[in-house]
Amino acid sequence: METINVMSRKGFTIVELLIVIVVIAILASITVVGYSGVRASAEKTKTVSTARSYIQALSAYQLSEGTYPTTSTYCLGNGYTDRTSDGVADCRWGSGNINPNATFNTTLNKYLQVSASITQAPVMNGTAGVIGMYFMNDSLGMLDGKEQRNWLVYAVPDKKCGMTVPLLTSTYPQFTSKGNDAVSENWGSGGLCWMPLN
Repeated sequence: METINVMSRKGFTIVELLIVIVVIAILASITVVGYSGVRASAEKTKTVSTARSYIQALSAYQLSEGTYPTTSTYCLGNGYTDRTSDGVADCRWGSGNINPNATFNTTLNKYLQVSASITQAPVMNGTAGVIGMYFMNDSLGMLDGKEQRNWLVYAVPDKKCGMTVPLLTSTYPQFTSKGNDAVSENWGSGGLCWMPLN
C-alpha cells in the first residue's frame, strides 16, 4: 500500500500572497480612477445638454413674450444647495452671488421638454464657485461690436464648452477665447461658457 505524505503539500507563501494582494489593489485603483473620469465626463455632457435645452427654452420664451426675461440674473434648473449659509441656494457664490428664483424657473419650465437638475461638481476660483448655469441680463457684454444683453452662462470643469463659443469683447478683460475647445472665461479650476441668446 502506498503512503501519501501530507507534509509535502505546499500552500502559498507570504510573498506570493502579498504579490496577489498588490495586483488586486492596483486593478481596483485603476477601476476607481477610470470610473471617476467616466462619471465626470457624463456629468459635463449632461450640463452641456441642459444648457442647450435652456437656450432653446429661452428662445421660445422670447418668441412667445416678445422679449427675453428682464430679470437681471437667476440660476437655471434645480438641485442647487446653500453654499453661503444664508438660507438660500446658490449657483454662484463668493463673487457676485446668484440664486434660483422659483417663479422664473416655473415660467421657463413651460418651454422645457424636461426640467433640469444640476449634478456636476462646482468650478472653483479661490473661495468663489459656480455650479450649473444661470441666465444673465447684462449690458456690459459686447459681441461683434454690438451690445449683447442676454446670456446663458454655464460652468465646465475642463475649460472646454462643448458648444461653439463666440469671441466676446466687453469691459471685462477676461473674455478672450472662442471656439468649441475653449471657454469664454477662464475661472480657476475650470471655465465659464458665455452663450449669447439674441
